[in-house]
Amino acid sequence: MWEAYDSLKTALTAAIQPLYEYVETFGQFEEEYRLQPDKYVKELDEGDEAVDAEALRADIYRHRQLEA
Repeated sequence: MWEAYDSLKTALTAAIQPLYEYVETFGQFEEEYRLQPDKYVKELDEGDEAVDAEALRADIYRHRQLEA
């Protein structure tokens, strides 16, 4: 019985390994996952200096470059 358990455990562990590798491919997008849009906009509104359209455009462009 324990042999069957060990065999099944080994097989499941081996089957799960490709899933961990797949999840790691999304690590490059971790910054975007953690982004909270409401908080981000609030920080822009409450900043000492007004954020102009060019700064927002540059930030969007930077995120697009990271995505590519």
